[in-house]
Amino acid sequence: WRPGEYERIPLERVRRQMGLRQDEPPPLPQYRRDDVEAPLPAPQPLDLDWVAERPA
Repeated sequence: WRPGEYERIPLERVRRQMGLRQDEPPPLPQYRRDDVEAPLPAPQPLDLDWVAERPA
């Protein structure tokens, strides 16, 4: 294992630790409904003057 690389964990070991059978898919994370349906914040207008003043 080298720095900058993800350690490869065998899927069988993960399934065994979670108590799943080998042919059973891992459970999906549960999301609360109000998290999913929360409105997105309004987009902020771009500051075009600041963009134009930047040195190339």
